[in-house]
Amino acid sequence: MSIPSVIQTQAGLWGQAGLWGQAGLWGQAGLWGQAGLWGQVGATGPSNPSALADPALSLSVAAMRDELLLASAQGRMPAPRTPGGLFGQGVGPRAQSLLVELLGGLRVLAHEQGQGIRLQFRDAAEGARWQTLLSLQAPEPGYLQAQLRLVDADLPLRDSRAVEIHAQCQGALAYLLTVSGQALQERPRSAEFLSAALALQQALQMRCKQMLAVPRPSHLAPRLLPCIDVPAHHSFPSGHGGESYLVAALLSRWLARIGDSGGVGAMLHQAAHRIARNRVVAGVHFPVDSIAGRLLGAVVEHHLLALAGAGDSPRAQLPGPGGWGEPEAGVPSDVRSGSDHGAQPWYEPLCGWQLVADPLEPAPDLQALWRAACAEWPEST
Repeated sequence: MSIPSVIQTQAGLWGQAGLWGQAGLWGQAGLWGQAGLWGQVGATGPSNPSALADPALSLSVAAMRDELLLASAQGRMPAPRTPGGLFGQGVGPRAQSLLVELLGGLRVLAHEQGQGIRLQFRDAAEGARWQTLLSLQAPEPGYLQAQLRLVDADLPLRDSRAVEIHAQCQGALAYLLTVSGQALQERPRSAEFLSAALALQQALQMRCKQMLAVPRPSHLAPRLLPCIDVPAHHSFPSGHGGESYLVAALLSRWLARIGDSGGVGAMLHQAAHRIARNRVVAGVHFPVDSIAGRLLGAVVEHHLLALAGAGDSPRAQLPGPGGWGEPEAGVPSDVRSGSDHGAQPWYEPLCGWQLVADPLEPAPDLQALWRAACAEWPEST
């Protein structure tokens, strides 16, 4: 089976949306557009062509039909087999179906007190209680004004990073896959799981952006003159920050199964950190946007693992109990510090984090896909 086109092509699951591109989610290059997973360059498009897409071949098969049927009469035909469950459909229909399961039982609400939102899920306890996975508060205008100085301080990096900044607008995933040193063409279920995780991340972050409505740095300070197009959605949380963290975290988990003791995982998280910082260098994000995006990515990762029966549910806050503090505290930690503190967003001073063993509604399709993905990374002995 060929690898899903979210990994195989730069068009990917989102087409040119979010971290992996520039056009809208449902635009011509978006999720269901001409270059998306289900579009002309998607899982069912030319990158995975059907032989009968060739008109000449199709007519030739039709011309042979009577002759073939006569030959088939000489023997018994196998009984038709239609496998059920998640893997009874092709890659594209599976992804569409799975997204419904992932979004089920989730909601994003405005916080009753102030400028914030709550991402919640409904547990499987008696009475089906709503539990808060993530509480996000929009930074105050004065805090953003102070962070503009940090954006200004990063502008000199544009000269040395301009090429990668532009390249990461179109295909940042390729950077992380290259760092991992693994060929996901040989691990199609893992590629599908990444696609599903990114689909959920993108949907949730866009909802958070809309509800929190934090302006872009260049909207507050036109002097920044961003070196790339300013996206047509709000700034907080950062999509690049969240999606790159999510991919790095999942790849790191799988690499640990085959013997990586953290070396490649640290490189993946540093690459994700650099991708997020490049958006600050470009002038389209505040540093604190990256912390929020990475925290949302961690919430999505742990929520998916909990649904798959491989972990506990997260409880996350930004800001945490200590409040926003100084603007410099809103800069993501660098992985090169040599500890996990730079890799994991819950160690950031601004964040609150804990894991809870919640009763969850079964997610059978996600569980099946997670088991199939992990089977592609056999544990080293």
